[in-house]
Amino acid sequence: MNDTIALQSTDYLTFLGYFLLLSFVGYWFGRKKKTDSEDYFLAGRSLPWYVVGASYIAANISTEHFIGMVGAAVIYGICVATPEWSSIIAFSFLTWIFIPFLLSAKVFTAPEFLEKRFNPQMRIFFAIITVIANIVAFLAPVIYGGGLILDKVIGLNTILGGIQDTGFNIGLFLSIAVIGIAAGIWAIWGGLRSVAWMDLITILIMVAGGLTVTVLGLNYLGGEEGGIFKGFPQ
Repeated sequence: MNDTIALQSTDYLTFLGYFLLLSFVGYWFGRKKKTDSEDYFLAGRSLPWYVVGASYIAANISTEHFIGMVGAAVIYGICVATPEWSSIIAFSFLTWIFIPFLLSAKVFTAPEFLEKRFNPQMRIFFAIITVIANIVAFLAPVIYGGGLILDKVIGLNTILGGIQDTGFNIGLFLSIAVIGIAAGIWAIWGGLRSVAWMDLITILIMVAGGLTVTVLGLNYLGGEEGGIFKGFPQ
């Protein structure tokens, strides 16, 4: 059964345009030669406040929200969103206490601070645990979710002739590889400067897309004459 979404040529052009725009932003703002770790990790402390804020939010929103939490909300209802209110408390502590403390310590990363506070062994241990946790607990479901929706929308497995009998989805694997490699290239190329400015574009798309889906969804639930307000009770 073909469960992919039928797209028009304008849809593919929109997706390609978005990808090219992000790539251009990543290249343009990362083209300056990184001379030291401060420039790479902190963008030379030259980012405007709105870029820092947008990057901070965009770094915490990804496919686990747009796909995972939305899917869970379909099953369990609005209660899925209630834990997100605790983020206000966590972010407040991070913004007003921990970040100023790390800045005053003149360090660029948390492992660097642990080395100053304790010893080099603590820095290496924390760095290894952080890398493993991010790859297994965070990046794996995020990239898988992105690859899953990319494969379903574009239908790469059908186009490439994936082996259905064995369950091997070549389109999914290719989508995961494309997302991981594309994100890694610009992060390595431009450091925080590239990533932060790309996050600014991403958060604008997220807000516009999220509001559009919400309005269209409520309008659909309200029926032809009910509209958005009739959709809320549904």
